[in-house]
Amino acid sequence: MKMIYGDFESYYDKYYTLKLMTPYEYILDPRWETIGCGIATNEGPATFLPGDEVADLLREYPRPWAFVSYNALFDASILAFRYGIHPDMLIDAMGIARAVLLHKIKNGRVNLENVSQVLGLPPKGVTVHKVIGMRRKDLEAQPELWEEFKQYCITDTENCRGIIRRLGKKFPKGELWVMDAILRMCTAPNFQADLTHLHEHLNIILQEKNSLLERVGLTRADLLSSKMFAVALWGLGVDPPMKNSLTDPSKRIFAFAKTDEGFRALQEHENPDVQALAEARIGIRSTLEERRTQRFIGMAEAAVNGFDEPWMPIALRYGGAHTHRFSGEWKINQQNLPSRKSKKLRESLIAPPGYKIVAVDASQIEARLVAWLADERQLLSEFAKGSDVYCWFGSDMFRRTITKADKLERFIAKNTVLGLGFQMGPNKFLTQLVNQAADNGIPIDVSFADCQLWVQFYRNKFRSIVKYWYVLERVLTEMMPITHGGVGGPFICRLGPSRIEGTDVVLPNGLRLYYDNIRDFGGRKVFTYAREIREIYGGKFLENHVQALDRCHVMDAAKRIDDRLKAIMITDIRLAHQVHDELIYVVPDGLVTTVAEIAHQEMRTPAWWGRGLPLDAEVKVGQNYGNVKEIQL
Repeated sequence: MKMIYGDFESYYDKYYTLKLMTPYEYILDPRWETIGCGIATNEGPATFLPGDEVADLLREYPRPWAFVSYNALFDASILAFRYGIHPDMLIDAMGIARAVLLHKIKNGRVNLENVSQVLGLPPKGVTVHKVIGMRRKDLEAQPELWEEFKQYCITDTENCRGIIRRLGKKFPKGELWVMDAILRMCTAPNFQADLTHLHEHLNIILQEKNSLLERVGLTRADLLSSKMFAVALWGLGVDPPMKNSLTDPSKRIFAFAKTDEGFRALQEHENPDVQALAEARIGIRSTLEERRTQRFIGMAEAAVNGFDEPWMPIALRYGGAHTHRFSGEWKINQQNLPSRKSKKLRESLIAPPGYKIVAVDASQIEARLVAWLADERQLLSEFAKGSDVYCWFGSDMFRRTITKADKLERFIAKNTVLGLGFQMGPNKFLTQLVNQAADNGIPIDVSFADCQLWVQFYRNKFRSIVKYWYVLERVLTEMMPITHGGVGGPFICRLGPSRIEGTDVVLPNGLRLYYDNIRDFGGRKVFTYAREIREIYGGKFLENHVQALDRCHVMDAAKRIDDRLKAIMITDIRLAHQVHDELIYVVPDGLVTTVAEIAHQEMRTPAWWGRGLPLDAEVKVGQNYGNVKEIQL
């Protein structure tokens, strides 16, 4: 397949800028102008095509061809949304750099400037900063600046190709399909947005904020100020909760974070005015929902102006996490939309008329992977039998038969099974239980002592998992240099379906988890990732590995689903969204059952590397993403 490398340059100014807009709004804005595009084909010389000439070239270019750019989420969106061009494959050099090189990049920023510097490529230059507010005609009127600008764009294009040449061999070829699928969720969106629903949700958020301020008689600035909030508490006869400062343990500071135990106590205070004050601070500070809703509205309205329909792209970052899971992009984080307290943003993602949303989820996959890697046979057996593991475990935990009717006990057992496999202690477990209960609207009254007992019960029951933590501790020690008790060489061993080479964990899909400079630091093990020091221990190492294998399984299933659909001549259904353990499709009404059955079968089937791994899945169908309902197959 021919490779076409491209780098777009567009008009921007002080107010029309990606700093203030999502790329979707920016690209569809009437102020848009393509100043030009750097272009190179395979090994040919890079050149600069002014204006829209690149579109004319690509429309006539013989198929098939792949479009490669640095930040393809932006450049490929320009091709799609401005010119209606959809290449046969999309490749993001930034995504490859993130997967292969991020652990070595300062501040974790894999921008073209940093990556070019690390790889010894020509410096990016600063010409783009000289042309703010200048249209193409303005640049052409200054021949020297115009030539400098064209060379700047050509250098970026050449550097993109240079990055692919240097890093391409380290990037697994099978991951190109995954990268392409993630990019197309944005460039060829399947979802639409319910604008009426979004505007109603935004109005409710703003009304609730104003109502909270009126109830407590304070301004927004007062609530955001820790000092003024403390004064308000003293005025109600309550001493503000305190905690030790993280930066200076000898210093005491206000414990006003919503996860602080003292602040949670304010929310349950016997004085309703104190409760209202705490709720108001949370309500005013928690503006993430408001900002996201506004961005969703801005994107949907831009789509209506550009396409007459409110198409909503799904913008995800390939390899956004250390474990190679995807993460949110464009400041809307569609990987982490609320699903319990408020599902309004999820509900705003709708299928077009005549279509349904089909979502398939790998059930309890992390707990299953933990049991499989540790060979915890009792737990594996229950998973393999299809038992309700939470009721089974809860019955032992509470010494009586637990059924689905015992919602609180089953909820606690569920969090125990899902949460404690990674060596979580009672303090963190207590916080997780309280937060999860609040999100699910479940009344709960548990203590630190309760959590201590439950943590110990889990560890006594699943001794193979506990032993595996210590096996992994020894593996981490072996990965360290001789001066820190390691082997000091190319340490190679198996780790379930993965293998360890030196300080890297090589996953079944060929991607690597990097643990550079792993060493002992004051009695703790740490490693360096993107110039950041991170702690690592047996349970955390297991969590990293499990999350990476989870991602491997889910995307393996996505590829098999795609292959099976194409085998029966269904070529127009693609992955529409991906959220952790879930694959989401937008499907014509007449094909819902077919796609649901194929997706269910493949999500329950272990990948080639997962022999003996007992898997299960559930499928949900609905008109909007927030209200999909489970169906039986």
